[in-house]
Amino acid sequence: MFGAMLLHILLLWVLSHLSRADCERNDARPENLDLLQRKLNVANTNSSKPNLLFVVLDQWRWDWAGFHDAHVAMPTVQTLAARGVSFMRAYTPSPQCAPARSAIAAVREYKDMWVKNNTYHYVSEKMTPTFMSVLQQAGYTTMLAGKDHLTIAPISGPFQSTGMEALGVDRFHRALDKYSFCQGIFGRYVPVDGYSDYLTAKGILQAQCKAYGGIGYPFTGAEGACCNETPVFDWAFPQENGFRCMMPNQLDEEHSPDAWVRRSAQELLDSHQKDHGASPWFLQVNFLGPHPPFILKSSTALPSTSLPEAIDVSGSEQQPVFDLDLHGLQMVPNIFHGYVNITDSRKQYAALLQQIDEELEELLKTVDQMPGETVVAVIGDHGEHLGDHGQFGKTSPFEPAVHVPLIIAGAPFRHNVKEYHPVSTIDVPMTFLELAGILPSPTMQGYSLMPALTGVGTLTRPAVMSGMNYWQDVIPDVNYSHGRVQFDSAAALFGTDFLKLICCPVGCRKGGSLLPTMVAPQVALMNVTQGEDVHRFEKDILNQPAGHGVQEALYLAAFLSKDFQEVCMPLLEALAV
Repeated sequence: MFGAMLLHILLLWVLSHLSRADCERNDARPENLDLLQRKLNVANTNSSKPNLLFVVLDQWRWDWAGFHDAHVAMPTVQTLAARGVSFMRAYTPSPQCAPARSAIAAVREYKDMWVKNNTYHYVSEKMTPTFMSVLQQAGYTTMLAGKDHLTIAPISGPFQSTGMEALGVDRFHRALDKYSFCQGIFGRYVPVDGYSDYLTAKGILQAQCKAYGGIGYPFTGAEGACCNETPVFDWAFPQENGFRCMMPNQLDEEHSPDAWVRRSAQELLDSHQKDHGASPWFLQVNFLGPHPPFILKSSTALPSTSLPEAIDVSGSEQQPVFDLDLHGLQMVPNIFHGYVNITDSRKQYAALLQQIDEELEELLKTVDQMPGETVVAVIGDHGEHLGDHGQFGKTSPFEPAVHVPLIIAGAPFRHNVKEYHPVSTIDVPMTFLELAGILPSPTMQGYSLMPALTGVGTLTRPAVMSGMNYWQDVIPDVNYSHGRVQFDSAAALFGTDFLKLICCPVGCRKGGSLLPTMVAPQVALMNVTQGEDVHRFEKDILNQPAGHGVQEALYLAAFLSKDFQEVCMPLLEALAV
């Protein structure tokens, strides 16, 4: 095995030196050498294929992994970072669950995906190969535990396998998110996924549903006993809530959603070993946290260390909405100011991450007992504002929403390395395929992260991209809506400067003072470096002073989708005159 790995690294070294001139600029990808490298990997059939563990946390922002000033207690994640590479500038294809996860499954950029928001599902007539189906065809047992958010619900009983075969998953224990596992009417709950099946078998479905809540009227206990200060989902304000849940849940000591996900993953590994011995496997473990509701075990203590305060909160008491009666933009009170204590919410988010870290530790104990070498990747599917810019949730182009943790660890890789070249979460499956010596589908667009993992060669991704296209629901009691959330963004390194272009055809319209509130086309070039106060994560530098950043913005605009280029290119070209 060592000889095969040495040959693999030598090939990477030769290819990287052949392509060094092409990699000097961010705007050149050596397609021919990239393809040659992958063909050589496929031809190298003498090396054993590693097991692949892909851990996804839901709504995990980049600076709450213990690397920055948010001193979150995640010792297992820190251990993985010490055993591998931490990608400090990793970005999601989209700051919403279904498009982010769909883009990863298809290994395609958001702009080239048909899944634009959570109302879409990956499995459709536009189905293309997933990286899981490619691994499956190459002899891997492919498994999934937890929330996939790729296929239609209900996913219990006879509907449980809907879409899994098309996705290329052999074995699975699936779950909906923490808002949706409790479905019913007038207080009568029915199982709709693997987790609620489990709760039903234990005789505690109704008790757990009363703690977590359901989706609004006419579902009894919509707020949930643990989150009665903030509705989990309320028709008077149909936004994700549950950001402040002051009552701990005794049932979660043994039966929390994330504990069920961990046990399900362990069961899948056990069944694979019994049936297939030491043959290679791929397992994706999708924890339901730290997505709200922020419900904690009674034994979990809130962090004693101080956490960073939310930025840009002052002045965010108002939020922009579209008044459907007056047919125009209005400013109304920001409902989160009345519902949520930001400090409490941040502490609960940190404590929930600690709980997930403990589940990950237990899972890795099982993985360590499996035969063969295992490569572990841990990511967040998207981020969470946590009160920054006066907002909670994620559907924005700003750093708390689109910047995520990404760690890859394995025995042959470099240890305790921090990589600052921008990468995308869709690069993880492309790296998995290369590790397994498998040629990706021609439709796949990710970039292998092997140069960063081995220290041989350089990363060649020219830019990272994120996008969103989502119509917010109408709030019936007051007849207004937040309107369409629509943006495309691209970011790249320019020397030592890391810059992000944001294009919003109907205005970016996020709370706070980061950008002016408007409903006309809006473009900004964010200097994505840590500063102070409201600009702690990013600051618009476009045309400040006149002409500044225009050429860099025009370069990044080439990575936007065609529709967004048509809107924002004229704005940039006018500044270039």
